[in-house]
Amino acid sequence: MERFLVLHEEATAFIRQEPRRAARMIADFVSVIDEQFVLDTLAISPKYCAGLTSDYIASTMKFVPALRKLGYIQQDIDEDRVFSRELIDMVHPGKDHYNEGITVS
Repeated sequence: MERFLVLHEEATAFIRQEPRRAARMIADFVSVIDEQFVLDTLAISPKYCAGLTSDYIASTMKFVPALRKLGYIQQDIDEDRVFSRELIDMVHPGKDHYNEGITVS
């Protein structure tokens, strides 16, 4: 799991820092979409980071009542049951990168 999170952080940093190169690699791998489509897609929501912010956790936890009402869960659950931050905080101890976005020029 730790290795996955390290790779995730490296990949999101790559997308933020080199979006054109990332788009080209993704398009080549997928092969049914072109580079510009991938670049446009990346630019729609340029919030790439492995970190978990308190805002992200809070917004996710707002789904709990709906999940309970729809019968997906039987009782309310707290964030410690949804999020295990130990590995993420170890892999990404610093400030998140969500507001950095990507620069496409």
